[in-house]
Amino acid sequence: MQKKQLNFTLIELLVVIAIIAILASMLLPALNQARERGRGANCLSNLKQSMGFQLMYAGDFNDQFVFYIQGNGTWGNIFYNLNYTGNTRVMNCPSTRYTWNFNSGWYTYGFFRPAADSSAYWYGKARYGDFARWQRSSPEYHVFLIRKMTKPGTTELMVDTVRISGVDAERGAAHFMPTIIQDGKTSGPWLAHNNRMNAAYADGHAAARSREELKESPQAFTKIILKELVIQDL
Repeated sequence: MQKKQLNFTLIELLVVIAIIAILASMLLPALNQARERGRGANCLSNLKQSMGFQLMYAGDFNDQFVFYIQGNGTWGNIFYNLNYTGNTRVMNCPSTRYTWNFNSGWYTYGFFRPAADSSAYWYGKARYGDFARWQRSSPEYHVFLIRKMTKPGTTELMVDTVRISGVDAERGAAHFMPTIIQDGKTSGPWLAHNNRMNAAYADGHAAARSREELKESPQAFTKIILKELVIQDL
C-alpha cells in the first residue's frame, strides 16, 4: 500500500519562517547581553591585572603609579618595556577594536589624567587627596603618590575608555578625565558593558560601576560615552 506523502503548503512554510524569525528576535537581545557579560568579566580580569602592574611598579619606584613619562611613553609602553607583562591584550577592554601601537601605546585602558582636567582635580583633591605629581614641560611626566590618596579603594584610576571618531574610532584611549570628553579624537570613559563601566582602584581591586555610582564617586563624573559611542552628560 502506497504511503501518503505529506507536504507543507506555501502558507504553512511562511508561518514557520515567521515564527522562527520572531523567536530569533526575542532571543538575540538576551544573547547579546550574555556575550557582553562575558566580555565584562574578561575586562574586569584585565583591569585587575593592569592595576597589579601599577602596584608592582609602585613597589619598585618609590610608591608611585605612572601614566606617562616623556621618552618612555604611556603606562602600557612602560610596563611592557620593563617586562612587567608580555601580554599586551590585558591592557585593553575586549569590547574595543584592539590595535596595539608600540610607537604611541595609546590604545589601552584609560588612566586618570588630572593634568588635562586640572580645574576638576583642583576642587576634587579635597575628596580623594592631592596625589598627582605632573610636569607639563620637557621632560613631561605624570605620576601619582599612593601615600597621598585618601580614598584609594573608591577613586577610579583606570577605566574603560573608547574613541568615537576618526581612524581610531572604537579603540581604547590611554587616559581619561571625569568631567571632559577629549576633543580631537574624542575619547573618554565608556559604559561598555550593559550600561556599566569597569574600573580599577589603587588598592588593586576592580569593579563594575553604574551611572549612579559614578556620580557619587570621589571623581564626580559628569561626562560619559554610551555603548553606542554617543556622548552623554551624567
